[in-house]
Amino acid sequence: MLECRIHKARRAYDVIVEFVADSERLALFGPSGSGKSTVLSCLAGLETPDAGHIRCDAQTWFSPPLALHLRSVGYLSQREALFPHLSVAENVQFSLDAAARAHERAWIDEIRERLNLTPLWHARPHHLSGGRHDGWRSRARSVGAPASCC
Repeated sequence: MLECRIHKARRAYDVIVEFVADSERLALFGPSGSGKSTVLSCLAGLETPDAGHIRCDAQTWFSPPLALHLRSVGYLSQREALFPHLSVAENVQFSLDAAARAHERAWIDEIRERLNLTPLWHARPHHLSGGRHDGWRSRARSVGAPASCC
């Protein structure tokens, strides 16, 4: 269960959100500029709310905030980039859960084949076209196993 009650002041408006979700997936929708990305950034721990609390199951994520690496949240931002110093393969490896390390090699090979990542597997992001960069970025970030994904 996800419980969110936050207030985040912005220059032009305040984001005030309160909800409880008891499902595996949650969709936020609303008009442009209504604060959806702000809420997602707060859930992922990329921004800190000014007040309130965020709880997921037995963990408190805010009030006080839980360290980012302990949240198990996958977040694909509108402006997110691949790590420029890592290859596509290294970006995929970065998103793996530490518990999967024993099966990592076989799992990475399976993901590479299934998502057709082999042609540019060792390419650095600056060698990819814009479309390929976005495609590899989405694929690399989607192979992890977060408890929640925003």
